[in-house]
Amino acid sequence: MNNLSSLKYFQQEREAKLREPNGWLSVIGLYWLSPGDNSVGSKNDCTIQISSLVSFKFTFDLRADQSVYVSNESDGATLNGQAFYKEQMHCDESASPSLLCIDSVSIELLRRNDLFAIRVKDKNNPKISTFPKINWYPENPSMKIPAVFIQYEKPQLIPVNLALGGKYHLKSPGYITFEFNKINHRLETIRQGQSNQLFLIFKDKTNGHSTYSGGRFLFIPFEFTKHRTSHLVIDFNRAISPPCAFTEAATCPLAPRENYLPIEIPAGEKNPPTHQLSINTAIEN
Repeated sequence: MNNLSSLKYFQQEREAKLREPNGWLSVIGLYWLSPGDNSVGSKNDCTIQISSLVSFKFTFDLRADQSVYVSNESDGATLNGQAFYKEQMHCDESASPSLLCIDSVSIELLRRNDLFAIRVKDKNNPKISTFPKINWYPENPSMKIPAVFIQYEKPQLIPVNLALGGKYHLKSPGYITFEFNKINHRLETIRQGQSNQLFLIFKDKTNGHSTYSGGRFLFIPFEFTKHRTSHLVIDFNRAISPPCAFTEAATCPLAPRENYLPIEIPAGEKNPPTHQLSINTAIEN
């Protein structure tokens, strides 16, 4: 498989993943929980009203010890595939996140610092089929750049802002250096769990013009070793827009200041055909 067909396959997979029944285009809302009981659903007596053709009601109890319990008031609902009455719900940061389902609707619990939210998806969301196709730059061989990864002796905590406000800390195993147009650049990396890849959140001079204003993501396959220095290639042709480019219900981490590139990166995914103005405005303020 040559590089061009490999990139085309990557782009097709990217498009398909967005349109999966539980992909980002299936999201219909994000709702922050208050301490105590939070009644959530499509029924009229719910404190948090969700517009859905599926009839359901759940009560989320956010307790002082930061545990969250969910009570079921709907026929046919399951938690992790099992019928339930009242159970503890585990957030996305836990080893085994909980998934609450009823008919075509699914709900997951998010934790961001000391705040909790539920993200609601519907596999029948019309947006899955009506959202326009993604636009890409033509493949640019000059955007495949040799680089060096420098691993920290101990992972560093990198403060980042979130698209919906607030700050978050992510672990950086090290940083990447590369040369472009005879100028050296540095990017802080992130490792998610024990994955064999480096995660980059970066901004460049195309943001807000041909690419999404909040920056872009890039995942680089990488085998971690005991060596402090490793060589790799950054393929900016595989840069993608973050989830907040497609839905207001994403808590995307935004690029840290260290990852603002003073150059244009004319490669990868372009600005989504339609995106949420309110999110763009929040990012720029």
